[in-house]
Amino acid sequence: MRKIKVIELFAGVGSQAMALRNIGIDYEVIGISEIDKFACKSYEAIHGKVKNFGDITKIDKLPYCDLLTYSFPCQDLSIAGHRKGISKDTRSGLLLEVERLLLKAKEDGTLPKYLLLENVKNLVGKKFIKDFERWLNFLNSLGYYSNREVLNAKDYGIPQNRERVFVVSSLENMHYKFPKAVELKSKMKDLLEEKVDEKYYLSEKHLKCFSDMKNRNGFIRGERFNPRKLEECNTAFAITTRVGARPTDNFIIQKGHGFNKGGIKENIVPALTKSSWHENNFVVNINPSGRGMNGNVYNTDLSPTLTTNKGEGIKILQNNDYRIRKLTPLECWRLMGFRDMDYYAAKSVGISDAQLYKQAGNSIVVTVLEAIFRNLFFKKHRRKQGIVAEQIRIF
Repeated sequence: MRKIKVIELFAGVGSQAMALRNIGIDYEVIGISEIDKFACKSYEAIHGKVKNFGDITKIDKLPYCDLLTYSFPCQDLSIAGHRKGISKDTRSGLLLEVERLLLKAKEDGTLPKYLLLENVKNLVGKKFIKDFERWLNFLNSLGYYSNREVLNAKDYGIPQNRERVFVVSSLENMHYKFPKAVELKSKMKDLLEEKVDEKYYLSEKHLKCFSDMKNRNGFIRGERFNPRKLEECNTAFAITTRVGARPTDNFIIQKGHGFNKGGIKENIVPALTKSSWHENNFVVNINPSGRGMNGNVYNTDLSPTLTTNKGEGIKILQNNDYRIRKLTPLECWRLMGFRDMDYYAAKSVGISDAQLYKQAGNSIVVTVLEAIFRNLFFKKHRRKQGIVAEQIRIF
């Protein structure tokens, strides 16, 4: 059986290729489409030289491949984004370029055997469901039979609360069955570095900014800023592209001096973003109203140095032992299911922390992809009519 030919559109650092590699699939990436120069640099550091078709809007046609992946931009679909939808003048509208390339492939008789879509859960929400259904109808018109499911990273071995919608489409007469959830055995603290640099700790300026209780069109930073106790939380929030830049990011309460031993107060981090505290302060919630952090108190043995009006929201406390920090780039990569060797390969070619954060937040959790590909290539599936098919033979 020859290698599976793969094309990764919107490739990023190649999480799909990582997943295929990790589960032992014999594959060959015959091309990618990626315009971010730093992502391209990381991709080649991790996977080796690859043909880059470049800007998807300038690709005339694609060669035949067995698996085409297209995790198109989510900026105009995400709840945290602009929510302008899928149209020619939006980043998420690049899905229309995938449509154009598939129509060309249909004309040339080179349609991929399998397609894999990944995007934010909001794609199947009320606002965009009609766009999503239109897409599935388009795929059906090409001869694809599609199955979709919202999967959460915490159900596939990674302690991150990251829900994404996946669509597996096949030209074969089969009903793809998505992988079942598995028990989460790891915690956020298991993926943390033992010692971290001073630069990852929150500055007093950031701390005061994140604890601000001013109402900004319904968004109150102080109610969203939530450094968490490890023992009370098993999963991180979703990883984004600017880690530590938003009050809703993952923040850890830990012992000072950069060591985690004995200082971690939480088990699972919030989702990572793409986006450092010389005073030994940390934040506790003293909110009696139940708003914000639901009234949880992290520590009551410290003397307050700053409180919000009438005890609402957050109190900043002074302590010589505990501090708050954001996650390191390596921790973010681990929370995306990346191997340490892939992180260090990217770092070795001069990729900055800012870009490493961005690459993690823009990627797909590798363990979720591994489970999807195992079921696609190694499992039995039902035909559309319900007849049990023989094990899939790709070639």
